[in-house]
Amino acid sequence: MSNQNSLKEIEIKLYANKQTLEQIYQHPIFSQFSKPRWQQKELFNQYIDTADHALTDAKVALRVRKDGDQYIQTLKAKGHSIGGFSERDEFDWLINTPQLDISLLDNEHWPKSLAQLDKLKLTPIFSTDFTRNYALFTWQKEKDQAEIEVAIDEGLVKANQKQEPINELELELRNGSTSVMLDFAIELAKLFPLIPSDTSKAERGYRLINSDNYQLGVAKQIVSNNPYENIQYYLAMSQRLLESYIWQPSKTKLVSWLEHLQQLNSVLNQLYIEPLVAQLNIILDDWKPIITGNDEQLMEKTKQELNKTRWGVFSLSTSHWLLNHS
Repeated sequence: MSNQNSLKEIEIKLYANKQTLEQIYQHPIFSQFSKPRWQQKELFNQYIDTADHALTDAKVALRVRKDGDQYIQTLKAKGHSIGGFSERDEFDWLINTPQLDISLLDNEHWPKSLAQLDKLKLTPIFSTDFTRNYALFTWQKEKDQAEIEVAIDEGLVKANQKQEPINELELELRNGSTSVMLDFAIELAKLFPLIPSDTSKAERGYRLINSDNYQLGVAKQIVSNNPYENIQYYLAMSQRLLESYIWQPSKTKLVSWLEHLQQLNSVLNQLYIEPLVAQLNIILDDWKPIITGNDEQLMEKTKQELNKTRWGVFSLSTSHWLLNHS
């Protein structure tokens, strides 16, 4: 027996260090419009794919989650993500055992690009196990509001006898305005050093399995005549490059990150988006003199950047601007 639920997942994922996460959920900003009731649960997740990773190649994620005594099978379809803000279709089924039920993956829910895949080849390939502290609250902006679930996840991604920590803050829209949720994320980023993340827990698992084949995950784009598309592209690439550097430091990535930010700045200037230009100029002016430094200097500079609020505020503010002008 199973119960199926279909929804569009709209969320913002933010990376933070453990010390920051410990401070966040106690902050009074959450009770400004409604007092949240914090709860905790343990989530155990098995991600499933073929041996040659056909699902992730198709930008699809499939998992079975144990939440208390309940098992949930989830299929996440291809979506889009930028600056930590993502939107994608998600299908959930309540199931009775930890075993994948392939009968639920019918033509209605299964991607057409995988129509020829032999589903009997699907097998667990890595796990993400974490503790989630979460609460539902309301945030208002003028006459609009959003009901947001805030979740603080701490745990481990495990694959091939390797592991890496999970330290994330996720904001998921339950009801109301996407723009208002982004507004709240910006206010939170002004208070804490939060790094918008486009790297899902699933992607981090695949990265552990084979780091040599890990790609930045943003398709290369010929410069468009549409400035809005260019802003989205340069923001997405700069976000990915910084995340990739954090995971695996390389001077080349930081140089490319700065180059994409300069391109982004040029487009923002063309459109006279002065608040965003002003925010980005501060970052660029600070980084330009040091980008020729050695690896040790660049690592220290990045560490300092991650302890500041400006990158999170700029990234989320740009995503907010794109949302309101799309």
